[in-house]
Amino acid sequence: MENVTIVEENDEIVEYASFLRDLDELHEELFIQRKYDKTLAPIYTKQQNLSYVRRFNVDIRLNFAKVIAIAEDTEKLGVLLEIIYVWEDPRLIWDPSKFNGINKIYANYKDLWIVENSMSETAMIVDFVADHRKPVKVFANGTVSFLHKFYAEIICKLELGHFPFDSQDCPIILTAMSYDYDEVTMTVDVTPIELKYASSGQWDVQKIYGSMDYYNYSSTSFEQSTFHIYMKRQPLFYIHVIVVPSLIITVLSVGGIFWTSGQEYQNSKMDKLGIGLTSLMSMTVLLGIVASEIPKTNSFPLLGTYMVVSLFDIGLACVVLMLMPASKEIADNKKKIRFRDKICAFIFNRTFALHLLFQTVNFLNFGVFMSFWK
Repeated sequence: MENVTIVEENDEIVEYASFLRDLDELHEELFIQRKYDKTLAPIYTKQQNLSYVRRFNVDIRLNFAKVIAIAEDTEKLGVLLEIIYVWEDPRLIWDPSKFNGINKIYANYKDLWIVENSMSETAMIVDFVADHRKPVKVFANGTVSFLHKFYAEIICKLELGHFPFDSQDCPIILTAMSYDYDEVTMTVDVTPIELKYASSGQWDVQKIYGSMDYYNYSSTSFEQSTFHIYMKRQPLFYIHVIVVPSLIITVLSVGGIFWTSGQEYQNSKMDKLGIGLTSLMSMTVLLGIVASEIPKTNSFPLLGTYMVVSLFDIGLACVVLMLMPASKEIADNKKKIRFRDKICAFIFNRTFALHLLFQTVNFLNFGVFMSFWK
């Protein structure tokens, strides 16, 4: 039994050694004997016969995407990307039967001509793998497949009017501006991606799709491949840390300013005003958090509008309190009043009406704000 195992292992070693010899011969055939020049692009450029030769096609496939973060102040999207580029290079065609059935090889990135993969509106690109360690898959029919893994910071114009309930559509734009339009064309595709793996803690990726656009200017024409990442912000942090505390502060502040007990002012105006001013100081702290989180753009965010209305509600309540004349007090210990009359007097009291008015504004502001959460 051991002899059989040894024989099988020897056969495997012999087969593998034979494959490596064939691989060396194929490499010498493709890159040395044919004098392959990686600095020359396999693009047909004879203008008089260009209509009879199909345009050089580059298939661009988004294999994976992972949103890292969005910097609102600089309008940049940080994203991890895997993009597969596929094209045909006739100089790399071979007959597999002449090399014992080898129908594909893995060549080094630096040994081949690589199609231009420039990205427009990109602030930074960081490759994960050094050039000398990047493999390129080459097939016997001349098809070349290159997987590019990198991190990019992409310029993304943000629409922040509904912040923190906003959605963003960030485009990843690829062009081949170095070549003429009638010589090179592109196709785009997106590998089915589990969107939960593409999402981040703050952003929920809803959809990833590709599109092709054609631009024709007076000086040049070109195609543009675009991958769109459509995502929604997760607003729970802002609701728990900013919105709910500001709602509670506003409710308690308005209640403290206009609340009366038994139709009597148990507290002076200055005490009630102190409640309002203390609440304004608390709201100022929350406003500082909001100011650090709200992007500084032309469109005023929804969260900022909510905070301004809440501050205005408390501030106006303080002003009304100062301008409101003193009401006639009724002492319960001097005159006995029926409970029903007390209830009626309380409901129709002006402080109760003001209390109801300002609380209505407060909850209406909260309701309108939350209605944008979809």
